[in-house]
Amino acid sequence: AASRLRLDDDVVYSVVFRRLHDGIPFVSTTVHLVPSAAQQVLESSALAEGAVGTHTVIGLLEPYLAEPITEAAQSITVAPADGPVAQAVGCDAGHPMLRVDRLYSDTGGRPVELSVSHFLPEQYTYRVTLRRSG
Repeated sequence: AASRLRLDDDVVYSVVFRRLHDGIPFVSTTVHLVPSAAQQVLESSALAEGAVGTHTVIGLLEPYLAEPITEAAQSITVAPADGPVAQAVGCDAGHPMLRVDRLYSDTGGRPVELSVSHFLPEQYTYRVTLRRSG
């Protein structure tokens, strides 16, 4: 995570959470933050262990950032659920998951957040609409 966030050392702040829809877990997400961003939200009750809420990490961060987040580089692949992911979403370890990595950067091109999400394909569909111009 430190390398992907282009940090000079290995200090990264991370939070793990799962999301539910109608009480059914469908994704486990690990968010890694650069120290300068993490320092701003460390004490947020929305990130406390066992917290329940509707906040996004970006929503918590943005008021404190010197420059707004303007880009998210995303990659999507398939990966097996490891033990913690399997436990979080209620599947067997090794179950195929939709893995979505997003690297969020500010207007200066500096990475601020890396999120790695594992979605249960039985509970989630990724949709995108592509348009041509011209």
